[in-house]
Amino acid sequence: MFKTEWAESLQKYERIMIFGAKQNAVDTYLDIKRYQRDILCFVVSEQRDNPHELLGKPVKTFEQIEAGCKENGLVVISHCYNAHDKMKDILAAAGFRHIIGSQQSILAVDNLRKEACAVFGAQRMTVRELAAQRREHDTKPDIPICIYAVTSDRNLHVANRAYTSRYVKYIQAGAALTSRRICDVTDDVGDNISKWNAFFCELTAGYWIYRNDTKNAYVGLCHYSRGFDISDEEIERIAEAGVDVVLPVPHIFRHEMAAMVPSEVAVIMEAIERVSPEFTDSARTYFMNRAFIAGNLIFARKEIFCHYYTWLFQVLQECARIKQGNKVKIEERVFGYYGENLMNIFFVHNRERYEIRYSEVISML
Repeated sequence: MFKTEWAESLQKYERIMIFGAKQNAVDTYLDIKRYQRDILCFVVSEQRDNPHELLGKPVKTFEQIEAGCKENGLVVISHCYNAHDKMKDILAAAGFRHIIGSQQSILAVDNLRKEACAVFGAQRMTVRELAAQRREHDTKPDIPICIYAVTSDRNLHVANRAYTSRYVKYIQAGAALTSRRICDVTDDVGDNISKWNAFFCELTAGYWIYRNDTKNAYVGLCHYSRGFDISDEEIERIAEAGVDVVLPVPHIFRHEMAAMVPSEVAVIMEAIERVSPEFTDSARTYFMNRAFIAGNLIFARKEIFCHYYTWLFQVLQECARIKQGNKVKIEERVFGYYGENLMNIFFVHNRERYEIRYSEVISML
């Protein structure tokens, strides 16, 4: 989100609130006033040492904000916070639906993300910028598309809302481990690894898509709890323009990725050197940088999705052999974690081969 988009967001909502009640909130309020908008109130999680009033506006706790305002109003996070960190999740969990960062924090995040995107190739157009381009015609493209939202019998109820996109379909992961069915699509039919869900997490659903979806030209994977912040029109524009891959906007960490869990990094590196040595330099490039794309989220042309998943499971199988050979216990969720790193490595390696676009991620919690 850039400065102009931030200003446009302010114009979309009648009721605007600021999260925070200190000097940074005052600065954020002044930024909003520059665009001839005003706010309803300042918002805090609890009263504690916060004032009851600031600049003539009330300071309210989450509980004091009516449900309709949470649903339809806009919350601007004051710039002492990062708009993409846990504060956004806290607000979403409290029932707020429309959340953006302050103008200053957005600009700071944009600069960091440009650094992150550079790891995956030259800075490219975002999904928003692509969709803003003039379309050659107004009819919907006749391209079969499906983004699968991964859920399970244990966690669908955690989400506060459901996807409404015509292109998103829920898939139940780990369906082989329970008799309860909550989705029309389950990952335990056809060629599948559903029974290994405890170790592979959402990748059992990804494997099912890779091996069994034969109808769609574009496929994707997101979560019941978070997904791509793109509209149906933008999804159509992506397919219409022939974009290869959409990935979440990368995050920037304070340290290089190699410092995360060195022992696990060593396993990934050894597996790549054995199975796919041409990826070794790309893996080193990734681990020496701070950019990270989380969650195994991807939306891509089906052949690219399959190319990636074929490579992914070759490397994961070798990772399992290495751990077994070292007599190291294979912990639950470990291959889901490996998958996140391997997705990053795969697209660092193919950054000049594929046309990549980036999308913000939206929380459904």
